[in-house]
Amino acid sequence: MNKLSTSLLAITVAVSSFAISPVHAAPTSSSASVKQTTKPNYIMDYGLTVVIDDEIIDYKQKPAIHNGYIMLPVKAYLEDFGYTVTWNQKTKQLHAKDDTDDLTLTLDRSAAIFNGEKVVYSAPVMMINNTIYAPAAFISDALYRDMEYYEDEDVLHIY
Repeated sequence: MNKLSTSLLAITVAVSSFAISPVHAAPTSSSASVKQTTKPNYIMDYGLTVVIDDEIIDYKQKPAIHNGYIMLPVKAYLEDFGYTVTWNQKTKQLHAKDDTDDLTLTLDRSAAIFNGEKVVYSAPVMMINNTIYAPAAFISDALYRDMEYYEDEDVLHIY
């Protein structure tokens, strides 16, 4: 090895040893109190535009993304289309009813009850900032409409 190669090897080894050294972000003693927080399992999608029957929907509660699924605030959408929506804190269920349909969602469950029939979705119902969110497919089904997502425009059309 020439001197230049030896010098570069020595620098590389020295830098590598610093790069893999453990870093402690919190005290390691058992007497230290460390508040541990977890990241939410969703992200709010402030750029997503929701269009229902050619009308842009802009509610206070924005859409969210959970494991790749678009999640929408259930109460706002259903009440806008004539449903009466109630929440049962004890059973953790949202109940929505209009003149013809009766819908039930249970927090943390992927199944919904539509007029007595069980329907399973790809993502569970979740609570975000005290608002119940369900997969966009649930809203589409409840409103008897089809749905398309245009990723390049970040637009969800429910029609």
